[in-house]
Amino acid sequence: MHSIHPRHKPNEVVTTFRSDGLVVLGKLPEQYIDNLRRKIDYLAWNGYRLVHEVADEIFQLSQDPALISLLLTYFKREPKLIKASLFVTGPETGLPDHNQNLFYFDYAGWESLNVFVHLTDVNAQSSFYIYVKGSAQKIGLRDVIRHCVPSNEINDRFNTSVTPIVGAAATIFIENAEGFHRRHKGSECRLLSNLLYTSHGNLLSYGRATDKGQSISPVR
Repeated sequence: MHSIHPRHKPNEVVTTFRSDGLVVLGKLPEQYIDNLRRKIDYLAWNGYRLVHEVADEIFQLSQDPALISLLLTYFKREPKLIKASLFVTGPETGLPDHNQNLFYFDYAGWESLNVFVHLTDVNAQSSFYIYVKGSAQKIGLRDVIRHCVPSNEINDRFNTSVTPIVGAAATIFIENAEGFHRRHKGSECRLLSNLLYTSHGNLLSYGRATDKGQSISPVR
């Protein structure tokens, strides 16, 4: 299979990832995004699951040999894909906060890794993603009990490690799901795809899109 993944040295990426919990890998081919957008631009604002079963482009990325090589280097075993999701986010300015707008963290298995792709340009006016580098190693018992933590406390605790992720369509980045993250409430729409992998599946495994999400109908 031909790889569309940006070229990297897996060991170098994994070293940075283990420290920061976040690595922006670069950009996928524009043609990949164009082809995928033609299939999903009709979708209403919502979260969608099982998208790799109906969108060839997302299935292709989930099996990309360069991406799988990176995952194997990180997990040291065959990665398990447990979620393939798509998030269509409309303007949120002025709406009440919900859990996705607060800093929280996920548990997805023994080890987990999110692969995100911006399918639209994401800027300061968009509902961009914010990640706190290095926070996966610094979550305490009080954080576990509360789960969601106020932004002012996160800023005081982590300061410059709080990282907004903006970029052009086709930007791909990986994230440790067990670090603090949230979604900024923006005034522009945003499309984001998410592949969630784990080293071991188990009964407690879950991701950003639960089974309450919607499946995309096959595109004819």
